[in-house]
Amino acid sequence: MERELEESGGVLSFPKSEHYRELLSYAGPFVLVGIATPLYQMVDQFTFNRIMSSIGQAKISEDLLSVILVYGHKLVIIPVTLSIGLAMAVLPAITKAFTENDNNLYKHYINQAILIVVLLVLPAAVGLSIYRYKLMVCYMKCKTL
Repeated sequence: MERELEESGGVLSFPKSEHYRELLSYAGPFVLVGIATPLYQMVDQFTFNRIMSSIGQAKISEDLLSVILVYGHKLVIIPVTLSIGLAMAVLPAITKAFTENDNNLYKHYINQAILIVVLLVLPAAVGLSIYRYKLMVCYMKCKTL
């Protein structure tokens, strides 16, 4: 790259639009993951009160909505943080194997990453869903559920 820069006389031949396109292609998945949580909270915010009113529970809908949006997010973020941390730990090794064209090592790392998700993150999510009531009461000290 430095040789190409010297040969070009200090003018890069790589257009800025290519830079932006490449940057957006790398950042896209991270942006989508970052947007996911606010999106489902927004859906809950717009639909929850109407549903509760339609079943005759309008009096408690505001309180329950705040419990779901604030405290529910704290429980959901546990497996999400676990999976993001594991992905960030394995990503450099996968990238290195890919750039070195070591397909066997690359496939091994991908398989290990999938195993980690299946053996750690999936049971954490299932465990949280099974013990959701007890966790909400213990974790948030919320007796209204």
